[in-house]
Amino acid sequence: MRILGIALCLLAACSSTKKEGPSAAQLEEENRKLVAFHTDIWKLMGLSQAAQDELNKFVLGVNKNLQHNRHHDSEKFNAIREKRDPNWQKQTREEYVRKHRERFTKLGISEATQQELFSAMEFVWKALHAPNVPEKDREVAKKIQEMMKQLPKCCDDSIFERAAAH
Repeated sequence: MRILGIALCLLAACSSTKKEGPSAAQLEEENRKLVAFHTDIWKLMGLSQAAQDELNKFVLGVNKNLQHNRHHDSEKFNAIREKRDPNWQKQTREEYVRKHRERFTKLGISEATQQELFSAMEFVWKALHAPNVPEKDREVAKKIQEMMKQLPKCCDDSIFERAAAH
């Protein structure tokens, strides 16, 4: 089960032929929606404004690169297949933490933000798995989990290959 991660979604369908990319207004609207959705998740996690700002910069940077690569090198973009571990939902807590630490480090997320993310992860993990958790905490954890599920590519490392800087 993945609860955290740099949650990123691909909003437009991939095209196998080159075409004109989204207009500046379309990209701005997509970015606004991505940041709003991610900010809602960050707030539920209790992340500081500094951590939210740092993570949203990653969201915007990755989305910008995805859009560029999707429309300027669609053959290469479409050739990169999803690399999601089919057993990701069966991970132990230790595997889950290790994989996220590796991803956060690769992305260059600051240690302070990583600490906040891991604190939030610990809260969610306990709220979902520990007995005798206050119902309010369990509900918050479930809400975070459901929101993360709306971002199906968040656990797919190929997203970073697709978003490789141009």
